[in-house]
Amino acid sequence: MAKKKAAKTAKTTPAVDPQERLNAEAEAEGAGDVASPPETVETNGIEGQRELLAALPVKELPPVQATPEKSKDDEVVLGVPRAVFEKLSYFNGFTGDSARYLPKLLEPESLPQWRRRGDCEHDPSFKQLIPYLIVRTRAGGVEQFFTYRRKGDAKNNEGRLLAKRSAGIGGHIDRDKDGAEPAQAYFAGVARELAEECGVNLAGSAHTIIGCVNDEGTDVGKVHLGFVYVVDVTDPAGVHGMEEAIHEGKFEPLSSIMRDLGSFEPWSISVLSYLHQLSSPKS
Repeated sequence: MAKKKAAKTAKTTPAVDPQERLNAEAEAEGAGDVASPPETVETNGIEGQRELLAALPVKELPPVQATPEKSKDDEVVLGVPRAVFEKLSYFNGFTGDSARYLPKLLEPESLPQWRRRGDCEHDPSFKQLIPYLIVRTRAGGVEQFFTYRRKGDAKNNEGRLLAKRSAGIGGHIDRDKDGAEPAQAYFAGVARELAEECGVNLAGSAHTIIGCVNDEGTDVGKVHLGFVYVVDVTDPAGVHGMEEAIHEGKFEPLSSIMRDLGSFEPWSISVLSYLHQLSSPKS
């Protein structure tokens, strides 16, 4: 009889809340109160969502790893097979007949191609297309041209022109920066190079293409073909080297440049000689 009565008593004993028991034990041991679980947050509406996020524990994330800058060799650049260029009419030096080359080389029939730059820099069978911009001012009634000295290192392909003076602003047409369609990318690259290298807005400056330049006498010249533009600026003070490779930038008269012509890179020698010939009095 006693056993049965005890069993009934056990069934009617109320259950102890686990949280209350923990609090009671902690208080008995002198450890202080145990934090009670966070209250349920109303998640209706934007404010509710904000409160919910604020109540969540903050998890520290690992630092974001910076994406390594792409090397120049890994750039994807625009060019054409040498055979296509030579079929149009081979020349070495400067020609004023740009219409024979630029429009046709950008047509699909001429097979303009994107290739990894590092694979092209020592492959004379492929000509990389380069806009080459001569910046001129007539401020103060004196015609002057922007010149600079190339500053590079052996890691860059421009290192082959290290310490040479130049009158040309420009560079490769880059698929990542200029787009994938060859003709559109070329003209986008012309404007981009001018802005990146000397801070000039092509759209806001008078400019014209005056010819093409090719140099078969050097390793760097054998793998490039240049399209030469003259860009006129009204404020020479706004033109300055934006890249580390452009050193000692300044404007100077053509007569002064011609006295130091031997210190210039081959493309500049060809173009400046042409401009000097145009400015010389006719006999």
